[in-house]
This record gives sequence, structure tokens and C-alpha cells, in this order.
Amino acid sequence: MIYLSVVPALLISALCYEKSRARYHNTTLLLYLLSAFVFLPLLLISGLRGAEVGLDTQRYLELFRHIREQSFSELLVLNSHGTARKEIGYEFFCKFLSLLNKSGQISLFAMALLFLLCFWHMINSLSESPFLSIAVFYGSGLYISSLNIARQMVAVSFIAYMYFMLLKKKHLAAILCCLSAFLFHRSSMIAAAISLLFFFLPVRRWIFGLVSAMALGFPFAFLILQKFYSIIPKRYAQYLLYTEGLHFGLVTVLWGLEFLLVLYLLSFIPDKQDSLTRYDRHIFCCAVFTVLYISATFSGGIVRYADRMGFYFQFGTMFIFSAAAERLRRTQPRFIYFLYVCIVYALFIFWIYRHVSQDISYHYQFFF
Repeated sequence: MIYLSVVPALLISALCYEKSRARYHNTTLLLYLLSAFVFLPLLLISGLRGAEVGLDTQRYLELFRHIREQSFSELLVLNSHGTARKEIGYEFFCKFLSLLNKSGQISLFAMALLFLLCFWHMINSLSESPFLSIAVFYGSGLYISSLNIARQMVAVSFIAYMYFMLLKKKHLAAILCCLSAFLFHRSSMIAAAISLLFFFLPVRRWIFGLVSAMALGFPFAFLILQKFYSIIPKRYAQYLLYTEGLHFGLVTVLWGLEFLLVLYLLSFIPDKQDSLTRYDRHIFCCAVFTVLYISATFSGGIVRYADRMGFYFQFGTMFIFSAAAERLRRTQPRFIYFLYVCIVYALFIFWIYRHVSQDISYHYQFFF
């Protein structure tokens, strides 16, 4: 199965990096090269996939053909191509690509490139255990979802990169990332507002309030969500149809592990706001994003499409797994660290297998 062919590259690269990190002080260049060795096949799988791979892929190709036939001035007119309007940023993105190549395949490749570049740079810059973060990125569903809802997942990558720019205090770049995400998918503005809210809020009182509310509200989740979604405007009703019941299965095990890691990492964050380092702020934000991701995904079991909002916060899980690994490496016996890393790799390799085991066969398509 082509999706699992990435796993050997991931494990070999991770082993080489760990060996080099133990021997050399500066391994930044090696890290970027080894991680590119993993991300390149991901790009080829995503960018060269045929129309049969992914639920919305055929629709993206058809929309590209519509946009290709329009002029730039016509694209500014609402519903100029006779279909439900997509975000103007995505339309102009496709129009510029059509000037380079007439095949709609180039739009799939370009979206895959944007999506993966953001996460590639972000993981290499922020993660203390980069290949563990890549395993989470690949196995948790972020990557596989980009084969289906590619346009929204590009917006997800822009929101994640906005957070990265905020950490580096590059506020203009963060604004541009936020705007780009909105021009690709309007739902990203909700995620951007929530991300900014928690990025600048005091740490302890808000995170423990959120965690406590989630824990106490879990038994009453259905009634709470039913009341909340009853006040949503009717024009959004297509996204808020109730499903027949709760069917979570094994994903609750993964949520439980992520929740425990959040509590473990938060116990090391200082109480005082003025004593926070950039790393403390990063861990706090990723803990919040992980809780928000779990909450949104849980809501998706009750309300259709609510889980899609969870994608905007799921990148936090990549960093809580790696942060926990690094803390164990520094403070616990090597056997404990090794056991944890093996469990995480095994868990997400199993998870990627679950995601793709029932998928249709992979077909590729070149755009030249």
C-alpha cells in the first residue's frame, strides 16, 4: 500500500537523526535534509493523486476548469462561473496556476506543496523531537485529510503558520497568514480568533478552567451541544444536522493519551505570567489547541461537520507528543524514554493503517 511506503523512510530518517544528535552539536542542516526525505514522498503522493483519490478531488479539478475559462475581471463578479462561489483567494490562486499549466493537476500539486511546506518548516523549527512530530502529523489524520478537503487543509496550514509567526513575534507575517487562510476558507477566521485569544491570555487560570469545564461537562455534552447549536442561524443548518448517535471507538484511547500528556506538560509551566519563556508559551498554546481539537472532534460525533473545526487546532498534538518525549529523555532513565517513543511510533503507524486500509486503490496523474 503506497501510503505505508512512507513509514520506512520515516523510521530510517528518525534513527539517523537520533544517532547524529547524540554525536554532533549542530544538526540543523541534517534535520532539514532528513525530514525532506520524508516529506518529498508525501508531496508526490498528494500532488500526483488521480481524480479517484479523495472525496473532493474530482470537484477541485472541475472547478479549476471553470476558473481557467474565466478572465480575472469575471472572477470578481459574484457567481461568475455559474456555481456556488468559492473563496476569492482560491479562485485567483487557480487562475494564476492555469496560466502556467492547463491541467487541473497543477492545482492539486500546488495545494499539497503549500500545505506540506508550512508544516515541514514549522516542525523543524519548533519540535524537540521532529520525527516524532512527523509521525503524529502523518498518522493522526492531518495529512490524509488533505487528500480529501485540500482547500480547507491549506487554510489549516496557514493558521498553524500564523501561530508560528506569533511565537517569533513577526506580527505582520502572522496577519498575512491569517488573511491567506481566510481567502482560502472562511471558516478559518473562527479558528484564527480563538487562536489569538488563547495566545495572549494568562496561562494557568484559562487552561485549567478549560480542562475542568471539559472534564465536568463530558457527561452532559449532548444536552449542552444541543442547546448551543439550537441558536445557530438557519443558513448554517447543513453543517449542524444531528447524527444518529455517538460512534467514537478507538479514537477515545488516543484522546485519553493526549489529555494525559496535556496535564503532564502543564504541571511544569510556571504559575506567574511574567516568568514564562517562549517555550512555556508554546507548550501552553499547544495544550490549549489539543483540548480544543478533542472538544471539536467529539462534537463531530454529535453534529455533522463540527469536527472540521478541530483540524485547525490539531497541530498542537504534534508538539505535545514531542515535548513529552524530550522531557522524558532529559529526566527519566533511557529505557523509559525509548519505551515511550516506540509506543508513540507504533500507535501512529497503526493509526495510518486504519485510515487507509479501506481506501480505494491509489492512482497517479501527471500534469505535464
